[in-house]
Amino acid sequence: MKQNKFFRNIFLPAIAVAGLYLFVTSCKSKAETGEGANDIRNVLAVPPLFERTGELAKAVEWPKTKTKVDELKQKITANTNDVKSRLQIVTIYLSEVRITGQAGYYYPALIKMLDGILSLDPKNFE
Repeated sequence: MKQNKFFRNIFLPAIAVAGLYLFVTSCKSKAETGEGANDIRNVLAVPPLFERTGELAKAVEWPKTKTKVDELKQKITANTNDVKSRLQIVTIYLSEVRITGQAGYYYPALIKMLDGILSLDPKNFE
């Protein structure tokens, strides 16, 4: 049962985001497109959480979610190449899409983060 829940709640949305990423981005490298160091820094930046409002802001897990994202951001600040922490934030943001319905905010943020992860580790299959 847990595997089915993981597959439905984590794996399928991650595949959807990866597909969207591949659709939106081109296959050209940074050197081919002339993108510079500023573009790399922008891609590596971690977008903030979308602030919940109303009843969702009162949910028990919301303060824990914010704290966890802050911890992961601190790890990333200490080590820019920390792909594991970046992937954990991606997973949290996927959950936030389902909870808040803010796909218009989170999907572009997820694509940006995945682009950053792939710029650090082009062969990362996660």
